[in-house]
Amino acid sequence: MSLSAQQVASDDVDVLLLPECDAITQGLESTSIEEFGSTRWAGQHQNMEKLNMQAIINAQSHADPFVKEALVLSDKMEVLVEQLLAIELWKEKVFPPLVDKKGFAPNQTFPIVMVLHHEATVVNLLETLLFYRDTCECCGESVLDLIDYCYRKITSLVARHDGGELVKLFDAAQTGKAIAERSSIDEVKLQDEKTQFDIATKCLSILRYLIEYRHALPMSALTRLLNVHDVPCLMVQLVEQSPWQQRDGSSVRKYTQGGKWETVATADIFKLTKVEAQPWISLHHLVMDSECQRRYNFSHHNSNVLLRLRAYMPEVLMDQLPFLVDLKMFLERLALTDQPMQPSAANSSFVIEQMPEIRQRLIERYAGKWVQIAESQRHQYFNPDPDEMKRMADRWCETYDFKSLDRLAVTEKPKCALCGSEATKRCSKCQMEWYCRRECQVKHWKKHKDVCVLMSQTSAT
Repeated sequence: MSLSAQQVASDDVDVLLLPECDAITQGLESTSIEEFGSTRWAGQHQNMEKLNMQAIINAQSHADPFVKEALVLSDKMEVLVEQLLAIELWKEKVFPPLVDKKGFAPNQTFPIVMVLHHEATVVNLLETLLFYRDTCECCGESVLDLIDYCYRKITSLVARHDGGELVKLFDAAQTGKAIAERSSIDEVKLQDEKTQFDIATKCLSILRYLIEYRHALPMSALTRLLNVHDVPCLMVQLVEQSPWQQRDGSSVRKYTQGGKWETVATADIFKLTKVEAQPWISLHHLVMDSECQRRYNFSHHNSNVLLRLRAYMPEVLMDQLPFLVDLKMFLERLALTDQPMQPSAANSSFVIEQMPEIRQRLIERYAGKWVQIAESQRHQYFNPDPDEMKRMADRWCETYDFKSLDRLAVTEKPKCALCGSEATKRCSKCQMEWYCRRECQVKHWKKHKDVCVLMSQTSAT
């Protein structure tokens, strides 16, 4: 469970006080990939989740951003970036051999779910923190790895949308029978795939902040944005594909800030959501900035890609984002240019560029060890005995404090754990799962029983 900025309000709720925040921040450190799932890792995850929730509360209430200040003063931003890249590699290299092992059927998938959600926790925290210029600057050279990470997530989103995978994912059968027939591991995989969509939208916001504060970043950051990854053309693809919008006949669904899909009225189809506005803001910064114009390669191909934007710039868009008038005028001039605009000769000369190092360093460190790590973690961390599960549940309850979470404003209405319909009834024992009717609760009890008993006992102690 990771909370985004749209899921938290600050009605007299504080997760951390300033002294606690300072202490946690000082003790924040990277954990190795071998430790993911361990007690030490769980403590670090717990602290990051608390920082995440408090940072969101501070932002929503326009209060003193003491979480941001603590992380900047203690120079911990690179630790967050390194943890993000480590969990990404864990998902790529360790998770598949971990769960695809024949005969692997853990009593509880909760330990695996916690590790999978670590990525969402760190991304949410970074999205909140990087709203500020000094935080972006504090990332130092690790920002190059962060740019590459965001690029990977967004290109994956584009590719999956182009291949129709996203529609299949979100329109997957949610009948009670389909859910009941999925194994616990299959359910974990499905939920993580859906989480990846939300992570990609967070990366779009992070990338936009880095673009906006590009002058405070290392010089190589702009090179990666413009020349290595060609982010302007990537943003055009996002505008064209609009993966956060789905059409079903005459109805349109949009992915909203609250992390859910909502059917929009016909009159509101052209009303931009926060996610839809991000590519346009990024494009304006990258295309209209004089330094970017000098360094970007306006080849025939790139120019033609940018010119496709004109088909997506009606007056209703200009009314919502007036600064795009300048971009539209630039595109009209670009269309009349016979010769492509080449990068400045000064920028084309030989220069020494910084390269992202964190991901490559991790890959080299664990080369050939991924399967071995999976085998070790499967036995040590991901098939815990009842006593260890009890200790993990205690930590979870301490972090999220269900009574406090109930006072937080969650925008999305609860869904039935079995059929996915809107739910009004809650499990009276553990207070964790929701159901639309008693029949669904009875059918889901076989899956829910062990967790329910464990969490209800933990809450009572």
